[in-house]
Amino acid sequence: MNINDLYIYAKVYELKSINKASKELEYAQSNITQRIQLLEEQFNQNFFVRSYTGIKPTKEGRIFYEYSKSVITNTENLKITFSENKKQILCSELLFNVLYKKQGIYE
Repeated sequence: MNINDLYIYAKVYELKSINKASKELEYAQSNITQRIQLLEEQFNQNFFVRSYTGIKPTKEGRIFYEYSKSVITNTENLKITFSENKKQILCSELLFNVLYKKQGIYE
């Protein structure tokens, strides 16, 4: 399982359709189906009841959705935290440093 599998699972759960999720995520429907089946095998649970009218989450599927959303949210927050820790330098600041420090202009 990887984070992308959780994004796929959450989208399928929210749209209640593998076909709609595959179109929105721009994946082949067979790939979406395979990823969901691998998750179900890994956790030894059926997350959806499949029918001709679509899919319906099971109790375990609802629990796994909450888990998926939690991991996705925490991952996104971590990405934001890490990106905020990087020093941002503006081009004008770089230009000023070149002119001022290296070329001796403005001394």
